[in-house]
Amino acid sequence: MASEDIAHITAELEIRSLIARIAMLADHGELDEYIDQFTEDSVWDFPGGARRGRDDIRAGAEQRRSDGRCLNQLVYIEYQCSERHPSMYRRHRARVRRTMTAAEPTVTAERLQSHCAQLLIGLGVPALDADQVAETLVDADLRGVHSHGANLMSLYASRIHSGHIKPVTTVTTVGDSGSSVLLDGGLGLGQIVGIRATDLAVDRARRHGLAAVSVRELTHLGALGYYTHRAALQGCICLVVQNGPAFVPPYGGVTGLFSTNPFSYGFPGHDEAPVVFDIATTAVAGNKIILAKKRGDPSIPLGWAGDSEGRPTTDTSAASIDHLQWFGGHKGYGIAFFVEVMAGVLANSSFGRTEHTESPVHGKDRVAKGALFLAIEPGAFPGGGEFGQRMDTLVHDVWSSDTADGFDRVLVPGEIERTLRDRRMKEGIPLAPALIEELGRIAHELNVEPLQLEITNVGER
Repeated sequence: MASEDIAHITAELEIRSLIARIAMLADHGELDEYIDQFTEDSVWDFPGGARRGRDDIRAGAEQRRSDGRCLNQLVYIEYQCSERHPSMYRRHRARVRRTMTAAEPTVTAERLQSHCAQLLIGLGVPALDADQVAETLVDADLRGVHSHGANLMSLYASRIHSGHIKPVTTVTTVGDSGSSVLLDGGLGLGQIVGIRATDLAVDRARRHGLAAVSVRELTHLGALGYYTHRAALQGCICLVVQNGPAFVPPYGGVTGLFSTNPFSYGFPGHDEAPVVFDIATTAVAGNKIILAKKRGDPSIPLGWAGDSEGRPTTDTSAASIDHLQWFGGHKGYGIAFFVEVMAGVLANSSFGRTEHTESPVHGKDRVAKGALFLAIEPGAFPGGGEFGQRMDTLVHDVWSSDTADGFDRVLVPGEIERTLRDRRMKEGIPLAPALIEELGRIAHELNVEPLQLEITNVGER
């Protein structure tokens, strides 16, 4: 291929990659300034390059204005350019890099929650329920758990459209003995059932000292840490577990029987913030693999997942969520088995290969889950009134621990997420280009106003 052709292709790719970032600036009254800044003749070294760049960028901006869809996924073309034509790319790298990193799309928690709520309302969810579900998603994004944040809107939209999740959630009580309750979520939105189950468990724990609320016919709860944190803020110790579709094989097997089987605990403090821990019993949640594929990540860490045959892989494209790996091998598997019993078997919900649901989708496509919400009132125990102070003491003991090589300080579980949440409440939540595009597509389909983003200077963050 002639050098002139390579230069043309390289510049063409660079123009397209710039469209995505700069088009967003149209909503902030800065379009003309950025077009002039980033489409100088020296950047586009073929005839008409600057004019062509300006025209394409304006067209991209107008398209975004008209249909609410963001073109940010094109930034990955710039990466392909650097891989395919490295020598020509180096000539333009500095300018392109400055352009690509000059601005990063972020959104305030309030705006993202409002947008997700409007999307849910457009899907037929009652306004109050929509806001509660949106709150759980944004809480996850604030804590950096993007696999369980606004990223889930596409999943929920498809399941509501298909009828697998009911937009109007009806919760019924199957049995109630005071300190133990069995609820049926009716295949509605899991978060609505989860919030009710959490508050009910806390209420009953205050009466009885300890309470367990089991739930069947439950759909996706989102991040479990939202519920344990909610209970801890009300002064209760809380444990939440949930099972799900049968796609993860047991340790040493290849037949899908379990889900990622997450669990979370929350402990209230006195002066210090609650300690909240929330993990999947697999090395990562399945949504992290999906998100890595969505972002176009070339690789994932070894130990996250296997390929379609169950062989360990670091290739994102080959990784299969049907072959997620247990954290700690047999240890994670043992905890997952505990979750399956407490969430599925105890609730008389679906578990393993057993389908006990009105939903027509089974096995690895199963949407019906089981869960257990356990709450303990510390004050019901002798000396429990000082539980919060003792928790603070333990937290301070951890913080004062001598650090190992490579560590600046020692943290309590969940502290990284809590610190990130505080920062993002001030600075905004960064959104991946693919997610912005996805939310734009859903908004367009539902005739909802597109999400309004902020442009953050990366160098200032």
